[in-house]
Amino acid sequence: MPTARHPADTPALGHLIGGGWLRNHAGSYACLVLAPAALVPAVVLIIAASALATVALASLRERLPRNRWAGVRTPSSLTSEDAFRLANKVAGLPMLAGAVFLALGAAASLGLDGALRLTAVPMCVVAALVTAVAGGALGSKAASAVAASAHDCAPQRCATCTGCALVDAQS
Repeated sequence: MPTARHPADTPALGHLIGGGWLRNHAGSYACLVLAPAALVPAVVLIIAASALATVALASLRERLPRNRWAGVRTPSSLTSEDAFRLANKVAGLPMLAGAVFLALGAAASLGLDGALRLTAVPMCVVAALVTAVAGGALGSKAASAVAASAHDCAPQRCATCTGCALVDAQS
């Protein structure tokens, strides 16, 4: 009975890798070959997880500046700098959890094969979206509590503040 020359020769491990091992002419194994159907989604998910984790960590440290692209951008969070910081701090931990779900989806894309991959990767992406959106909703609710107390600003302050103008434009 011939012995296995490499662990990837066993059917179970060969399928978990998502590709196979490339043999050279001498019969030895040269490198791991991943299927493009596994590699492309994994790279996209890792990039998305990195971006979301960066925003989440900046939010948790209260170092995310008010901007046009990242963070919780609701009318209540834009009323003041304090409301923006609070909204993003509250949403930071769920956003970080969403980044972890995206990283798990990338690992599932590389580590699983067939129907398991087709099920696990979309489930991880949906879990990441639900978690991040729920964090944004919690952050917006927290910012609305701050905005309600800060919306009683004097007219002379509103001339220099863009937050009240944004809230009034949304109403």
